[in-house]
Amino acid sequence: MTTETLLRERTATSEPDLAATMAEIGRRARTAAAALALASAEAKVIALRHGARAVRSQQDEILAANAHDLEEAESEGLTPALHDRLALDPKRLEAIAAGLEAIADLPDPVGRVLASWIRPNGLAI
Repeated sequence: MTTETLLRERTATSEPDLAATMAEIGRRARTAAAALALASAEAKVIALRHGARAVRSQQDEILAANAHDLEEAESEGLTPALHDRLALDPKRLEAIAAGLEAIADLPDPVGRVLASWIRPNGLAI
């Protein structure tokens, strides 16, 4: 079950319990983090490129959901500065997709030592 499905089900059946929803999202994130830690470099590149394609192909749905979220937040007193930071548009979505692709093009840092030194007390950093 995706997070979107979880949220949709909770909203459709009753008043959403935000704390329970966020706790469930947190549990899923921990599970995903554990799987990601063991994923190969190739699998991570494939996932990042898939994410970029998904952002582009689902742009209309993402923008519609963002517009709805912004309307709701504005009714609760969202400041103009926060509105600007949260608002998405096609240019921002393209930047997100391009950012995912740029990360995919980087060498996988997992397992690499970028720097090391010995502290005066003998502690190896």
